[in-house]
Amino acid sequence: MTLIVELKHHRTRTGRGNDCVRVLRIKYGPGEKSALHEHPDAVAIMLTEGTVNVHLPGGKMEPGQPMVPGSAAWTPATVHLPENVGTKAMEVLFVEMKHGATMHHEED
Repeated sequence: MTLIVELKHHRTRTGRGNDCVRVLRIKYGPGEKSALHEHPDAVAIMLTEGTVNVHLPGGKMEPGQPMVPGSAAWTPATVHLPENVGTKAMEVLFVEMKHGATMHHEED
């Protein structure tokens, strides 16, 4: 998969990453939304609280996705358009898997 991001809101953390991952710091102001873009498999680490509507191709939307500071979530490869529907800026660290790297989950 080609790694494509929406550059207005996504910043590569220089020196952060390796042959397996790329680390992005993503910021959206209140009411901001991005252009439709794609990410490979990734882990999202929420830095701030907020609420995001996630718009998907074909007109579908996942409304009101809450962000809890310090929480993390596995996000499979996707094409999406996030929209900050909160009243404050939001920030996320996004750790993308490169070159088809996959995350292995072991049962507890």
